[in-house]
Amino acid sequence: MSVPRLGVGLQFNPELIGWFPFLSQPLDALEILFDSVMSPLDGPGLVSPRAIDLMRDIMGKYPLLGHSNYGGDFGFDDLMSTAAVRRHVPLSQKFNVASVANHCFYGDASWSDVWSSPLQFSRAEAVRVAARARALQDLYGVPLAHENAAYYRVCPGSDLPEEEFLARMLELSGTYLHLDLHNLYANEQNHRASGYSIRRFLSTIPLDRIITIHMAGGRWIKGQYHDLHDTQVAEAVWDLLDDVLSRARPGAVILEYETQSLSCDGEMADTERTTDLILSDLERGQGVGSRLRGSEQAYDAQRGCLVEARLVWDTWRRVLRDDRLANWVVNPNSRTEDAYGCTADELAILMEYAGTPAPTESNIGMYRRGLVRNALGALDLVPLTRRLLYASGLDIEAVASEFVQSGGYADNGPYFWRTAACFVAYLAGRAEFFSRPHQDVLAIDAAGVALARRLGEAAPLIWPNTAAEIFLAESLSMNLQSIRFVAHPAATLISSSYDLTPWIENPFDFDPGQDLEASPRQWLIYVPAAESTHEYAELSQRAACLFDVLSVPKSLVELSTALNDVPQANLLALIHSLAGLGVIVSGSDAQPNPSRPAIASRKGTLAVDDLPLASDLICGGAPP
Repeated sequence: MSVPRLGVGLQFNPELIGWFPFLSQPLDALEILFDSVMSPLDGPGLVSPRAIDLMRDIMGKYPLLGHSNYGGDFGFDDLMSTAAVRRHVPLSQKFNVASVANHCFYGDASWSDVWSSPLQFSRAEAVRVAARARALQDLYGVPLAHENAAYYRVCPGSDLPEEEFLARMLELSGTYLHLDLHNLYANEQNHRASGYSIRRFLSTIPLDRIITIHMAGGRWIKGQYHDLHDTQVAEAVWDLLDDVLSRARPGAVILEYETQSLSCDGEMADTERTTDLILSDLERGQGVGSRLRGSEQAYDAQRGCLVEARLVWDTWRRVLRDDRLANWVVNPNSRTEDAYGCTADELAILMEYAGTPAPTESNIGMYRRGLVRNALGALDLVPLTRRLLYASGLDIEAVASEFVQSGGYADNGPYFWRTAACFVAYLAGRAEFFSRPHQDVLAIDAAGVALARRLGEAAPLIWPNTAAEIFLAESLSMNLQSIRFVAHPAATLISSSYDLTPWIENPFDFDPGQDLEASPRQWLIYVPAAESTHEYAELSQRAACLFDVLSVPKSLVELSTALNDVPQANLLALIHSLAGLGVIVSGSDAQPNPSRPAIASRKGTLAVDDLPLASDLICGGAPP
């Protein structure tokens, strides 16, 4: 495979989006974090609705590189079920990235446990992960590079230095190395006493396999050096870059930042100063850009075989999720002889973690704080519930911490809708949200989440937007008497005891203490397209009944009977209104027709006030 020669660029980190002027910078490349732009793994679509416009702006402006943090690349789940294959591979093709980098951590449909779980540096694991890496590179169709990890302790069972493990893995897989110089620096700060050496690392790895480099900064906190990306690039890292470029020819150098307030001289800089600091690093980095460009290189290697080292991974995840075991490994006074039913092999692993209590405790804390962040992030999918919580006066972090603890510290990873479902259900059981209007809101969001998860399991062949366009274009020529209608699977119906219209119209800023009218309402929730947020329409009682009985296909005659002999003229008016939204379809429109000519968008043709729907309200995405 050819290695692209690009130059110096930035990581397109979510923490910088919205305030840092990416689009006005003369970048040689932009690194996209696939995890930050992908749709939930348990929902429909490929790109998150919030990222569609953003990606459209940058795709035509810069060469793009891909980066995968949470793909489950080297876990133990079937490779084809991972986020790497189901989301990252198609995203890499959609964005036409020049190469992809992933991390040397374990992960199985999980996120928060990743950073505490570096690969086991063993001969057996080098063979196993090489096979997965080779298969992934074949799927990506572009060079796949593996980023060396920053870690607080080595995975139990390791029998090789990290650099020898990486060299073996690359030889077996035919893949490449994404060299993170700040991770090297952080590891030497934390593990120098145990013999870690950057010089030995760089003398051992195959330098001709380095295709991309990361540069960042970090800080000392409580006796440990942390790879926080919250300072300018460390001076020692610039020195390392000069050393590496004297011996290797990577294709790109990417600078990383992960905060809106960089730490500078012991103080937190404001946004303007932070921007200046980043631009200063970028200008310095661009001075080495000419050293990166040149002729392309190509490599190949042979495929490896497969063995396993799963026990350590499974045991560590038990520690992360069990307060008793977590206390056992960090607190010598809490230890029981049986370690809560662990086997002798598991106990030996626990003892290894117990031998390094400070980094082990840091890893456990990092995992659980990550769960809290992910839980609060999942609320962006359910803005009504998010507003209820954030306007409640409760300690938001404390509520999220109690939630993740109540679920046994489960890590749902990229299954964001699952996390949202669990969080909504948890809040519904708290006394602070027992009022009827609040329960109505939580029920509506629960129904929307359930709809998204169903669509993630089985996406429709034709989405409501397209179905509506087809119906509006062909309704005059249709013989509606001969059609059997059915509710679209991308829509669902939910009732409320109160009129929630003012809240649904203003999901990010409504007043949860507002007095609402106690008046039963029927709400239609639907997803217009694969990469759309939910939309909401309030239905009349008759329209709601019609939608409800269309859970199975029915003709006009059957509908009239089911609705107690409603005149067909009235039924036709209801059908036109609902079909105009695409939420009921005919049997012939339930299947895609590739020969059907393109149909113009229905801009402005739907006059909601003329329909038997009280409103057609849009709600979803993140607050502005």
